Amino acid sequence: MKSLAYAANVPFIDIWGLFGGTWNSSAMNDPLHPNQTGYALIAGYAGIAILDPSARSLS
Repeated sequence: MKSLAYAANVPFIDIWGLFGGTWNSSAMNDPLHPNQTGYALIAGYAGIAILDPSARSLS
């Protein structure tokens, strides 16, 4: 999916990768739901991906 998005110059937003591919207690209430800090991280990450399509996912 990532390579297809990059080939089409479409933002690839990898939230699981943002949290290191595992539950992150500082950013998540439980393994599926972000907390306020998690939502802020997601918003910042998504904003960069949308505003700068040349930015690439960390994962």
